[in-house]
Amino acid sequence: MQIALYNQLWSPVYFMRAVVFCLTGIFSFSSPAYTQSLQIDPRLDMQATYTDNVTLLETGGTSDYVLSASPGLNIRGKSARIEASVDYWFEQLWFGRSGETDRRHYLYGLLDAEIWKDHLTMTARAGVSPTFLDRQQSLSGSSANISTNRRTVQNYAVAGKYSGRISNFANMSASYEFGLSLSPADNLNDETLPLNFSDSETQRFRANIGSGKRFRHFEWAVSAMSHRVSRSLDVNNFRSDVYLAEAWYKLNRKLSFVGAVGETRNDFVTDALGQQGFKWDVGMQYVPSLAADFLVRYGKEGQRETWNFKASTLFNRRTELKVSYIDILSATALNSNDALNAYTLDTRLGIVDGNGLPVDVTDPSFSLSDTDFRSKTWKVFLKWLHKRDTVYFSGSRELRTFDDLTRGDSLSWNIAAGWDHKINPRSDIGFNASFRRSSFEGQTRKDDYILASLEYKTNLYRNVIAALSLNHSERFSNVEGGDLAENAISLYIRSTF
Repeated sequence: MQIALYNQLWSPVYFMRAVVFCLTGIFSFSSPAYTQSLQIDPRLDMQATYTDNVTLLETGGTSDYVLSASPGLNIRGKSARIEASVDYWFEQLWFGRSGETDRRHYLYGLLDAEIWKDHLTMTARAGVSPTFLDRQQSLSGSSANISTNRRTVQNYAVAGKYSGRISNFANMSASYEFGLSLSPADNLNDETLPLNFSDSETQRFRANIGSGKRFRHFEWAVSAMSHRVSRSLDVNNFRSDVYLAEAWYKLNRKLSFVGAVGETRNDFVTDALGQQGFKWDVGMQYVPSLAADFLVRYGKEGQRETWNFKASTLFNRRTELKVSYIDILSATALNSNDALNAYTLDTRLGIVDGNGLPVDVTDPSFSLSDTDFRSKTWKVFLKWLHKRDTVYFSGSRELRTFDDLTRGDSLSWNIAAGWDHKINPRSDIGFNASFRRSSFEGQTRKDDYILASLEYKTNLYRNVIAALSLNHSERFSNVEGGDLAENAISLYIRSTF
């Protein structure tokens, strides 16, 4: 397969014209009886940064001062059945000592539409940003640096879902999702790339027929799921199909039991991932109150054991805890689509990611790759609210077994903490810190990452925001030349019009 869209798709002026045209058309043809709104907010960001390692080379790099200007545009529209938003900006950087310049483009967009009331919905997501391709080469908490490892990666996803009923017998649904991931990393002739991986197309299909909540104590469902990833380079594609029959028995209001049997098929090449055939699992769900939910399931796919766990509880109005364990077969492109589809529109913050944070440059925990993998991941998240303060703690542990005997396993675990304090209605301060240990190449290479940031933000005027931030990024590696550190201080001003 040849995907030759990278150099054609990305034209900011053309894209923004298309966005304005599409949004105007959508809301023009919506029924005038619906409440509608279309808001266009241009902005300009200015930033001055001092960094002690502008080239992101081994510890002891070159210091520099960097100026940047970032004009941007946010478009938001909403009616009774449609919600859409696009946020685009480009960042122009001037490096003082070297005299170099750089320009980077960013785009995030979403569309949620109810085409046929209560039956047919459509969603679309877009994310375009400079990203570190190789996690083992570079890292930074600041954009004011130069690295050939940072390249523009584009991710797009479109999905549709139909829901209906078969008389009074059952509910039915069918969904289809198409995703596209593009980058320059599939150019095998570019010797400046830190690694190569494919442009990819992803497809997901799911069909389901089930009883729903028709019965007081019993619920059944039959489903079929298919995942595909097609890649531009001469590497193995991804295929995973699951056919499943599932039944739930509700013992009482709080306790339910579940069991499932089915068939799995895939195209993995190693014994660790290539297990297929008969599939089964059993589990239970305990819901002691509206504020707590616990679910655990255990089973087998072929000879591969699997189990999944999810728990969430609100101890009170201020304290929330979430814990999960997931065991799945996946690919980098599918993970990117999952993160993309988690975007939502916040009326105050604009487009936010799955954690409720405004979209920004986010680097993957692992290097982007064409190799499929099995991921076994623990996640813990604790949030506490008290008056003007928000405190959170999070942790994760992920073991990846790759569909490639030459790569071995990779293990990564991370702990993070953050604090936000609202000083007054105009000003706030926030601190974030994290530690991550990543073991690559069969766990023979071990890298420790320390990231920390402190930011003070204030409203100077009604439409002018100023911020002062300190960022520290550091990596310790057991590989010679793998150590890396950067400290940066930035003064930032944003004006909206």
